[in-house]
Amino acid sequence: MAEPQPKTASSQSRVSSAAPRDSTHQISLSIELGRTAVAPGALACADGLVVDLDRRAAEPVSVYLGQRLVARGQLMVLKGNFAVRLTEVFTAPGGQAP
Repeated sequence: MAEPQPKTASSQSRVSSAAPRDSTHQISLSIELGRTAVAPGALACADGLVVDLDRRAAEPVSVYLGQRLVARGQLMVLKGNFAVRLTEVFTAPGGQAP
């Protein structure tokens, strides 16, 4: 069963410059840190607002390619930027790459 698409507390990311680039096709890569449920209209954004997520800091983050969960990994800092070290990569049925 596929996991639902990330809806909250996710961060859009760019693929490392070391990865091959194809200027004719682009797809969104999202890193999900966690989720939380809020009542409609209850989340008023303001400076200093803290949103409590459902994952512990040591738990792996989810990596989505488009809307599909393709991997999990460890959040880290690389040269002052956030990065994700992939620890579990999922393949499509039949062993094909996602």
